[in-house]
Amino acid sequence: MSEQTIIEVQLTAGRYHAHPWGVSQYGIGEPEWPPSPWRLVRALAAAWFNAYPQPCSVEERDRLLKAFGQWGRPTIVVPRTAFRELQFFQPVLKDGKVNQRADHRDCFALPEGGRFWFVFPLTLDDSQRKVLGDLLMRVRYLGRSESRAVLALCDYQPDAAGNKPTLFRAKPVADAGQDNGAVFHVREVLCPGVSANNGSFDFEASDIWRLRNDEPDNAHQYLPEHLSDLCLKVKRPLPDGCEWVDYVLPAEAIVPDLPRRREAPKLTGTVDVTEVWFRISRRIPIPISETVRLARAFRDAVVMNYERLAPDFHSVVLTGKNEDGTLERDHMHCYYLPRPESARRRWIERLVVYVPAHTLNRIELEALLSVSRVHMWKDDPYPVSVVAERQEKIPTMIGKRSRVWQSLTPYVMPLGRARRCAGEIVEQLGSSLAHIGVSAPLKLRGDSRRSSVTVHNYSSHDAAHGRFGFMRRLAHWVEVEFDEDMEFARPAIGADAHFGLGQFEPAGAAKP
Repeated sequence: MSEQTIIEVQLTAGRYHAHPWGVSQYGIGEPEWPPSPWRLVRALAAAWFNAYPQPCSVEERDRLLKAFGQWGRPTIVVPRTAFRELQFFQPVLKDGKVNQRADHRDCFALPEGGRFWFVFPLTLDDSQRKVLGDLLMRVRYLGRSESRAVLALCDYQPDAAGNKPTLFRAKPVADAGQDNGAVFHVREVLCPGVSANNGSFDFEASDIWRLRNDEPDNAHQYLPEHLSDLCLKVKRPLPDGCEWVDYVLPAEAIVPDLPRRREAPKLTGTVDVTEVWFRISRRIPIPISETVRLARAFRDAVVMNYERLAPDFHSVVLTGKNEDGTLERDHMHCYYLPRPESARRRWIERLVVYVPAHTLNRIELEALLSVSRVHMWKDDPYPVSVVAERQEKIPTMIGKRSRVWQSLTPYVMPLGRARRCAGEIVEQLGSSLAHIGVSAPLKLRGDSRRSSVTVHNYSSHDAAHGRFGFMRRLAHWVEVEFDEDMEFARPAIGADAHFGLGQFEPAGAAKP
């Protein structure tokens, strides 16, 4: 058990966009700084509600969140920080015409090195630290959505981390002590845990998402009102269980400018992750026949993000290629798997990235999560919107057992020419399954259906170096039966398995 809980926040773009509670984004003079612990605890709660399945029970969740508000105020360790703003104009329509523009200013903080830390005087047992680490991994941003961030538990004191930026400690006035020769900024910081008369803190986990005296509306019990809307409705400046606390910050911690950074901050360390799920949306539905084209466009967007974040490094996991440009043959690189909701659907609604090694470094993970839009064709007027949904450490796409398996996406034989008879389909299916360690007699149930799909066209001359085009090939929708319950060791088999073809699910499986 640790006597302190230290949470590190790495801002992937180096910017912290956030405005103080109760102040409009467009009416602030400077951003929220130091970052508020209340915002961090709300992000943890949101991560639990967005997780599926949840990493812990409701009781364990409430006990963990409650601890952050009842164990005292954290120390916030920050580097030298400059404030900046972006000015933009919103057109205002009147009588159908734009006759004026509203002036808006987006204020944000630029901390040197792009990192800061929360140091809570909080004792957590091993199970609580595990749950906290899982929730932190699921947090995508801190502040507004522009503040992309990677959060993690930290096992060292920030002052001893060998960081190049000079670090400063922001503390509550009551804990800061006196130094007659020092000059401080005094800044209000929103913290959980209103001080009670007996010296303890009055904070409940549910204060993060509702008011205590609020009676839930039966018509909205599954879609409750937002906490901000509830506070506005009852004219309350703050929710229950939180209060403004005066923090002192050394004057030299806020500077007018920072030296120009020559390179982007490096995201170090690894994250345990096996699957990353994305929701796919397009104005025109994407048919199953274009599975490979979509997966390829997504993969190329991920690789482009990685090269932007780490221009001097190469990722075999994301690219599927060795540093010399040859194809990686051990199949330990990512599977990019567009999927329908079920085998009965014929259009793509999700994309899952399966990581065989069960781990990514933080740059690779950020490259994945940064994808928001892809184009399947050049000059495509209907781009594909991509929204990250969840991450899974434990695989959900493999490990299922069943005697009967059915195609979720069509199966394409690894050999060059398409075969049509049932015997040859069974032979090639058996060969593909043996390649992933599944050796068992199988038979087709019913007649296979055929359709034409887009696949990669690697010429014999260019295949070794991964150069490709696209072509159409015959694919098969099949239902196979084994003599006993079997488990697939890979999420897809056959030609272009790494790009979504050849996915199977147990017959009669529920929607993901």
